[in-house]
Formats: sequence, C-alpha cells, structure tokens
Amino acid sequence: MLGLWEKRDVAAGTFSKGMRQNLAIARALVHDPQVLFMDEPTANLDPESAKTVRDFILGLKKQKRTIFLNTH
Repeated sequence: MLGLWEKRDVAAGTFSKGMRQNLAIARALVHDPQVLFMDEPTANLDPESAKTVRDFILGLKKQKRTIFLNTH
C-alpha cells in the first residue's frame, strides 16, 4: 500500500521524509487499532501517496473505527 515492501531491505534511516511518513503510518496500523490518532498523515507525501492515505482513512471510517485527525 505505501511502497514499503520494495524497501524492506533498506535501512529506515536512509528513507526520505515521505517514506518515513509512510513507515510511521504503517507502524500505527500494524496492530489494527480501533482508535487511531493521526497528526498530519499526508505531510511530506507525494500527491499519489497522499490520496492513498486519504482513501485508506476513509476505509477505516467505513469500518466504524474512531479516527482523530489533526491537519493544518
């Protein structure tokens, strides 16, 4: 979903800001939380990745998840 599989053998410290943001989102979702706090989840993402994240958040909403979303 977030392009992380292709980078699985790359040290996370070498990721771009956008890839680090993708990694943070994946880490937040890995345990399938019922409540999710997200602070600017599309910051530093390219337009295509930002749309993917927005669509995924809408999917979580449809699953009746509680999402606290902070944007500026």
